[in-house]
Amino acid sequence: GGGGLEGKTSRSRVYVQNLPGDITQRDLGQIFREFGKVLGLQIITAGAVRSGKVCAIIRFEDAPAAEAAIATLDGRRELRRGDGPI
Repeated sequence: GGGGLEGKTSRSRVYVQNLPGDITQRDLGQIFREFGKVLGLQIITAGAVRSGKVCAIIRFEDAPAAEAAIATLDGRRELRRGDGPI
């Protein structure tokens, strides 16, 4: 796919790539809270200067929430028009 979630979980964690460089923790929290309780999230900016994209790790309270986020969002959701899939 065009990046995204691609089944990368470690139990209750989801690794997300191909996010716009100006994404905020609040933006991510609003999106991922739909699937369950978010215990933490981290935006990773390494490499963003070159690509303009960032990655994030979302930590849920439980694995089913992480799995639901992957099943729903993988490659299918644009955060804003023109951002491309996550």
